[in-house]
Amino acid sequence: MDTLLQDVRYAARSLMRERGVVLLAVLALALGIGGSTAIFTVVNAVLARPGVSPEPVLAEFVSARTA
Repeated sequence: MDTLLQDVRYAARSLMRERGVVLLAVLALALGIGGSTAIFTVVNAVLARPGVSPEPVLAEFVSARTA
């Protein structure tokens, strides 16, 4: 357990020395996660949710014919 604590301290000291690299990595992760979330939200809203049809009978007919 002592070696684990020493490793964590060493990693923290190393990260504090290279603040620019840490900032760049955190920024890249934030942009990647945010972009993925935004794209998923748009695709989910457009493709996965059934839309409101002005003619529900026609929509049901088309749905029944393609099944």
